[in-house]
Amino acid sequence: MWVLAMATVACARHPSGREIADQARARQNYQLHCMGCHGENGAGFEGHVPDMRQDLARLAGLPDGRMYLLRVPGVTQSSLEPALVAEVLNYTLREFGGTAVARRLQPFSAAEVALARSVPLLEITGTRAGILRGGGLQ
Repeated sequence: MWVLAMATVACARHPSGREIADQARARQNYQLHCMGCHGENGAGFEGHVPDMRQDLARLAGLPDGRMYLLRVPGVTQSSLEPALVAEVLNYTLREFGGTAVARRLQPFSAAEVALARSVPLLEITGTRAGILRGGGLQ
């Protein structure tokens, strides 16, 4: 039994050097472009900026929630190219939603970010509340 357990640990997937570099870049871009509003730990600012630790994973798992996340001003107005924005979105899912959540959700893509930029979200707070209540995207 012990040998089987050790073999399982030895075969566990470890991130490649490129994946580690991509994650570091995503973290740095989060710190430079998102942390000012969402805070270092994703807690946001009560009454002004939502706590990503509470609703990010839930929103990302809903079709309208996913589109909402892609259309918030920080995404649609970011100076980062779409591939880097997608990288930051995927980083936030892992960091604030947990690795298990990030594994079960489809990663955000550069194509999704580029498409969402053509349809920015005008009513942020009400739309978010409606999606979380099950009312869908406005």
